[in-house]
Amino acid sequence: MRIVFMGSSTISLPSLHLLHSSGIEIALVVTAPDKPKGRGRKIGETPVKQMARELGLPIYHPTTLKSKEVIDKIGEYQPHVIVVVAYGKILPPELLKLPPKGCINLHPSLLPELRGPGAINWAINLGKEKTGVTTIFMDEGVDTGDIILQEEVEISPEDNSLTLSEKLAQRGAELLLK
Repeated sequence: MRIVFMGSSTISLPSLHLLHSSGIEIALVVTAPDKPKGRGRKIGETPVKQMARELGLPIYHPTTLKSKEVIDKIGEYQPHVIVVVAYGKILPPELLKLPPKGCINLHPSLLPELRGPGAINWAINLGKEKTGVTTIFMDEGVDTGDIILQEEVEISPEDNSLTLSEKLAQRGAELLLK
């Protein structure tokens, strides 16, 4: 199975690491471009770019996904599937159609509840006792594709967005591997 992995934030790291260590061929890692960060506005890389470099994986960080050149570039790697974990951009229809086995997204909630960004904070703010992780086949909507697998995760009274993110990231990586 040859994949293109798309992710940018820290929550993506357990998935990237577990897929790589399990022997799945990651042909390309697509992440957000470097951008100014912090008070000094120094150019910083995404956590995914840093890990991909450490793992020796090819990296691509386009500013848009909507150009033919970007679609063609990703297509050169002939992925069987594109895996998306907290990438931060909506994939255009041309990219969704590219891999023969489709595009799979890992989402940090029990879809269809809490679609879109901010699902982890919403689960805490709404006083939920549980949330979870969901893998879906991506379509043109936001978190609206067919559900593949889901697993529940308890939210403890001590959890905050950081601790819950860490739990969901780890459980999500394991679910993605399934």
